[in-house]
Amino acid sequence: MFSSMLEAELSARLGPGAAHAYSQQKKWAAIRANARRIALEEYRWWGNGTRIENEPITAGRESVANRLLDYWKVAKAMPPQDVPFWATPWSAVFISYVLHKAGTGSNFRYAPAHREYVYWAVQNATKNPTHPVKAVPVTAQPPRVGDLVCNWRASTPVTIAELAQMVPPLPRYPLHCDIVTEVEPTRIWVVGGNKTPVGGAAACPPGQDGCTVNRTKVALENGLLKTLPGTKSGWLAIIRIGP
Repeated sequence: MFSSMLEAELSARLGPGAAHAYSQQKKWAAIRANARRIALEEYRWWGNGTRIENEPITAGRESVANRLLDYWKVAKAMPPQDVPFWATPWSAVFISYVLHKAGTGSNFRYAPAHREYVYWAVQNATKNPTHPVKAVPVTAQPPRVGDLVCNWRASTPVTIAELAQMVPPLPRYPLHCDIVTEVEPTRIWVVGGNKTPVGGAAACPPGQDGCTVNRTKVALENGLLKTLPGTKSGWLAIIRIGP
């Protein structure tokens, strides 16, 4: 009731454009909050990073296989049938699942590979800047709860500028994105899929058994993402979910 009255007042005082902007801000803030909630629910379903993708089926407990298939269905794709279902990286379909459930609707590019929706978000930023979902440089704005933070990996760097110039079919460059669930003064917490389980090794490479949904922390410096150490991975972009 109060928000409807505020929208009416904004429209009367500043015109319908201001009321529409307020309505969109409110809508997308709710979607980001949903994304945070759903990502954390999935993290808890995976035993806070302790259940693994190839765990044995247990009577009376929903199987990991069924959960992974739910992720793949949202991306309108399926893993290859000639390998175990967990052998194909599934972190991008996890992101697709969470954002679909959060309510992004037709405003997100659900995909089986991160490069597809990252490229789409970069194209939005350069060619369709009024779109509510778009990529921005990590040096431009701080991440918000519900946004995606994306990095290149496997010692294969790529930049937003390079992506903006590419045309499909895209090279098979390896990327990873996580959902921001908490923002603190010196760090953020993120949730992602196909990640190393609690107590596991430093990485969970494609095809390795035993990955999970996990929650990890990422350092900030002056409110922005801090440069990742080493040369194996680096920040690519923040995908802003809503204005």
